[in-house]
Amino acid sequence: MSPQMSAISLISLKKGVRAVVAVLPHPEQQERLFIRQRLSELGFIPGEEICIVAKSFRDRVAVRIGNTIFALRGHEAAMIYVHAV
Repeated sequence: MSPQMSAISLISLKKGVRAVVAVLPHPEQQERLFIRQRLSELGFIPGEEICIVAKSFRDRVAVRIGNTIFALRGHEAAMIYVHAV
């Protein structure tokens, strides 16, 4: 079973729910390679605990990693798969 099959997309988490990063986007296309690299640099790495702190109606998500909050576009958050804690 692949990790994606048992994980859910970050965009589908509810506000306040804690999760652990399971899978980042597969770099099959140049755009996804750039997004994967950016997410890794921000701290979105497998095993890292995160929490949704806010969701906007304009397809944005605020995610806490440690003591830092990052805003992601909806299509970026949809590429990250997590396991709820």
